[in-house]
Parts: sequence; C-alpha cells; structure tokens
Amino acid sequence: MGELRPQVLDALGLVGALRDEVELFGRATGVEAGFSSAMPARVSPETELVLWRTTSRSRPGGGVAIEVLGPSPLTA
Repeated sequence: MGELRPQVLDALGLVGALRDEVELFGRATGVEAGFSSAMPARVSPETELVLWRTTSRSRPGGGVAIEVLGPSPLTA
C-alpha cells in the first residue's frame, strides 16, 4: 500500500493535507475555498487514504461545496 499512499498524508496527516490542498486550489483557481475539520489529528491510514482519494478528485466549481462527514470524535 505504501507506493499508493501520497507522501503528504504521512507528512501532514489527512487534516493537514486537505487544508493544504484547499489552499492550493483556491490560489490556483481564484475560487474562494475554505477548510474546517472536527476530525482528530490522525485517523487510521486506511481511512486517511480513502478520504484523501475521494476529496482530492473532487473539484468544485460554480458555487458547489464538498462536505465530507464522518463520525464525531465525541461519539466514535
């Protein structure tokens, strides 16, 4: 699985990687982009990879928002 896993996930974790991705997207496109998370700092490597692949392939445009919801850290 290591060769399929982006290095940014190992370096920053999912939350940091998504925050960076959103910032880069906003700068590159001029689209207003924001990121917030209530996720714990780290989740399982498998969960990180699935959520990364799902969100990094989604490119909103024209007022579309992407929201990824998971279990609350208080109830998980």
